Amino acid sequence: MRGQLTILAAIGLVATSFGILTGPGPGDPVQIPASPQRSGQPDSGYRFIIYGDYVNSGVPLSFYRLGFGRDRRNDLGREGLSATLRHDFNLVRAANNAAVVVPNCLQCHAQRMGDSLVIGLGNSLADFTPKRAATSPFAAHLVDAWMQRHPGAGEAA
Repeated sequence: MRGQLTILAAIGLVATSFGILTGPGPGDPVQIPASPQRSGQPDSGYRFIIYGDYVNSGVPLSFYRLGFGRDRRNDLGREGLSATLRHDFNLVRAANNAAVVVPNCLQCHAQRMGDSLVIGLGNSLADFTPKRAATSPFAAHLVDAWMQRHPGAGEAA
């Protein structure tokens, strides 16, 4: 009888240890319980994210095109000139009515995975930590040269 109790205790100890050892550890994903959400108009909010002028300082559209050209994917289903911008930029109008390209929320909160654009919590591929000092003089020279060919364009930015 004593041997049977020892075996049962050993089995219980092993089962308990296995559960402790294989349970969630540091760095393992943990489900976050649902919480009440604010009411609102999600369609209007989404439209504001992909068209809105919440950032209104950027570069003239023609200067943007030098670096990025036209994006033909139109992941967001936008219309007009906005349809030719990458998903992480919006087109807004400056005070002088010039078309200006500005960053939007999707710079950080969207990521391409395969052929799909996933909008959500974050972009695991974005890295804003590299120092840009080495390229700054070249960028400044490029902007100066462009501004000389496009007088008055800086008023829009």
